[in-house]
Amino acid sequence: MSSLMGLLDMGAGAIIAQNAGIATAANNAANVNTEGYSRQRVDLRANVGSPILGGVTFGDPQRIGSDLLAGRQRIIGGSVGYFDALSSSLLDLEGVVTAAEGDIPAGFGEFFGNLNNVATSPLDPQQREAVMASARRLSASFRRQADDLQRSRKDADERIRDTVLSASSLTAEIAKLNKAIQLQGDPVLLDQRETAALKLSELIGGKARIDSDGHMRFMLDNGSVVVDGTRASSLEATSDASLGGMGRIEVVDGTHRSNITQSVTSGKLGADIHFRDTLTVRIVAEVDQLAFDFATNVNAIHRGFAGLDGVGGRDLFVEPLGVVGAAALFELDPTIDGDPSLLATAALGQPVGDNNGMLALLGMQDLLLAGGGTRTFVDESVRYISGIGQDVRAAVVDQKFNEAQKFGLDTLRDSISGVSLEEELNRLSQFQNASQANMRFVQSIDQLLGRMIDLL
Repeated sequence: MSSLMGLLDMGAGAIIAQNAGIATAANNAANVNTEGYSRQRVDLRANVGSPILGGVTFGDPQRIGSDLLAGRQRIIGGSVGYFDALSSSLLDLEGVVTAAEGDIPAGFGEFFGNLNNVATSPLDPQQREAVMASARRLSASFRRQADDLQRSRKDADERIRDTVLSASSLTAEIAKLNKAIQLQGDPVLLDQRETAALKLSELIGGKARIDSDGHMRFMLDNGSVVVDGTRASSLEATSDASLGGMGRIEVVDGTHRSNITQSVTSGKLGADIHFRDTLTVRIVAEVDQLAFDFATNVNAIHRGFAGLDGVGGRDLFVEPLGVVGAAALFELDPTIDGDPSLLATAALGQPVGDNNGMLALLGMQDLLLAGGGTRTFVDESVRYISGIGQDVRAAVVDQKFNEAQKFGLDTLRDSISGVSLEEELNRLSQFQNASQANMRFVQSIDQLLGRMIDLL
């Protein structure tokens, strides 16, 4: 009797174990499309017992994954986030600087072409007005270019501020999940933490590790800790006068604040900081230098010649006070702007039909007066635009390379942790068949017990 009772207990335990397997397989199948889900497995083990009594036991479902692979995914995620953001920003910038209404090289070509026409017909009022009109359009192109570049910087600053808010939300979420995992140990919470850490890496780069206590610790590229167990630091963007009112990025932990603006080198945040504080600043400086060189050189020649009134010493463009801001302030001198007859075409003391002034201005197009005396004005304008194109191509190549690496790691992760419906359905069938067999076993033992009781 006691042996039969033991067999009954063993069968009941086996049914419970097989049902746990069924539940786990069904849960895997239900989450086949859930982002970041790692398949789970029930580990069935034989009980140690006598030759008659043994049975099966099981533990909590175990999450199938690789911490080493997850760490590699986070690292490549930071690179993917960086080059995705950088290539997108550069492509937008390339469109801005090459737009027809802001094409400075074309503006130079039109200006020098009209100078040539006036050199042929110095007294033709229509040709003189055409020079003034092309000078206005070139001035507007410089100002528009300066405005567009400043707008690109402000857009990057807005993206930085949004990224900082999202990153702070994720650091708090990871710390919260660390605490929940410590209390519950639910595999789903591990998946959620891993998903949050991957998103955080794509935003700000950095590295994460799992400590011996099971907590995730997340650090930035410079070593700043933003998640330490159940504690999370926040990131803030604070307007900084030294950055022209743009935001500096700080890690805030209680009363301690650490400026990390120059040390974030990966993730979307690193790309936008690099774009805002390095790339666009460089291009703004190049456009300002070109505007300064062109205005000052044109004015220097224009002052040495006379308009139709025989008077010289006038500037064609407003003389820039310095290189910084020269493009944003580029415009025709208001004295000349409304009167094409004041365009200096003649040498001082020569008849108004003289064209030496126009020839001198026209000769500038072939002189190496830009780029520190190494290029013509047209060549320099083409060079900085081409430089943006080269930056775009380099960023796109890096983007594709890192996306290929990410795809390889994602594929590897799927082979380890991903859910296969076919496999789960096979497992489900196996567990169901085993459960039914155990049910028949229990029913047989139950019938034997019933007969023995009837005999007694």
